[in-house]
Amino acid sequence: MTEVEVNALVEQIVSKYTNQLDAIAQCKSDCENRISEMNCTVESVTNEKNELAGTVEQLQGALDKVRADYDELDKKYHELWKEREALEKALAEAQAKERIGEMNAAIASFSEEEIAYAKAEIDAFNADPIATEINSVVKKIYEGIGRTKKAADEQIVFEQNSAAVEDIFSGVEPTSSVEDTNIF
Repeated sequence: MTEVEVNALVEQIVSKYTNQLDAIAQCKSDCENRISEMNCTVESVTNEKNELAGTVEQLQGALDKVRADYDELDKKYHELWKEREALEKALAEAQAKERIGEMNAAIASFSEEEIAYAKAEIDAFNADPIATEINSVVKKIYEGIGRTKKAADEQIVFEQNSAAVEDIFSGVEPTSSVEDTNIF
């Protein structure tokens, strides 16, 4: 090879080498740009993650506060419910006493004998004064009084009828009249 050919070959190799260096520099520059873009993306994602973590912490704090408020309200609700049950029980007892007083007032005018007609109803009323009617007890007393009065009236009528009957076996007196003997 001649010197000119060698120089041409060296120039050709240097030119290819320079072109390759330029291509490598371009690739390096593209990679650095991509890395820079990726770093920006990673940084923005990291910032978003940190913001979300902060938001999650705020939400968790708010959720914990809501849970604490709920627990407090639930406790208050149960306390109020127990208080309501106690008040309902006291009210039922007061109503029962009032109804028993009404019953005693309703049957006060009756004698012990008359009250005995409705003993079963009075016992049922005393067992459950709210569900049982006072009028049913009084009605039962009046029914007993009515039956007793009717039986007493029948006894009086029977005694009156038996007192008015003449003795059928007493002596028969003869009649002296002719008209009385003729039946036709």
